[in-house]
Amino acid sequence: MFDIEKSFAEWRTQMLAAGIKTPVPLVELENHLRDDVEKEMLSGSAAEEAFEKATRRIGLAWEISNEFDKTSKGQRSAKFWWIWLWIGSCGLAVTVSMNLVGRFVLHRGSSLFLSHQWWADWFPSYAVWISFTIIGSVIAIGRWRHTGIKVNQGLAVAAGASFILSYLLPAADDESGTSCFIECWRVLARSGRYQIFPFGWWSYYSGFVACNLFFVLLFVAILVRTPLVRARRWLSLALFLQVSSWAIVNHFSVWTMPLGIGYFIWLLSFVLLFGAHLVPDGAVSYSNFLAPAGNASPTRQESRHS
Repeated sequence: MFDIEKSFAEWRTQMLAAGIKTPVPLVELENHLRDDVEKEMLSGSAAEEAFEKATRRIGLAWEISNEFDKTSKGQRSAKFWWIWLWIGSCGLAVTVSMNLVGRFVLHRGSSLFLSHQWWADWFPSYAVWISFTIIGSVIAIGRWRHTGIKVNQGLAVAAGASFILSYLLPAADDESGTSCFIECWRVLARSGRYQIFPFGWWSYYSGFVACNLFFVLLFVAILVRTPLVRARRWLSLALFLQVSSWAIVNHFSVWTMPLGIGYFIWLLSFVLLFGAHLVPDGAVSYSNFLAPAGNASPTRQESRHS
């Protein structure tokens, strides 16, 4: 009599002999195989026939091993992605901090964002650390594709990159996004000339500080997959509306100022963040490369015929 559990054990032994020894992929493969066998049996096939059909669709041990070898090589070459990312992020944070100290504490003209002297003194440092960060991010995204990155996480990464970039570019009246944020922070703290600022305008400009802080929280919430999905969607929409309102307020204001590319990239980051919270989860799983090249997985084949 056909013993299906014994067959699964033999199949697992073949996978191990072929070199698939990493626990998580092997478990994923076996779960996929069991699901396929169960579907075949529900459709009327005998246990032995169902097992043969399922294993035939998944592929031979050496074929699966080749697929995992390709993936493993890519992962091994990308195992140091976090070093690139952390070096770039830390270097960029230190550079921005020193730039701000030079601008607002030491009052050096060369620290004025996007001035002629700034491009000579500061831009090379920004370029180096941003390059490190971009390289690490690209490698990390490539690695996440093999470990189940979701569409919303990809959008969140794009939103985060746009958000950081917006701080370095001119946002309003030739002032950088960083300068605009500092100005809004002064409004919130009622510092200097803003001590007698009307409450309505104080609330409005303080809202931009809140937008930036909540952006970081919502960005992290996507990556760590926190609950409260509906609340996060509404909050991300509210942030987008607050940020986009500045273009309207500025257009109809008596003290209209030219908006720079930094503002529109900043706005784009909130659009992407809202999209990240709006798009349903769509993970890339191991089942995408279970079948040999040129073959669709059983699920895909069934969906095509249904």
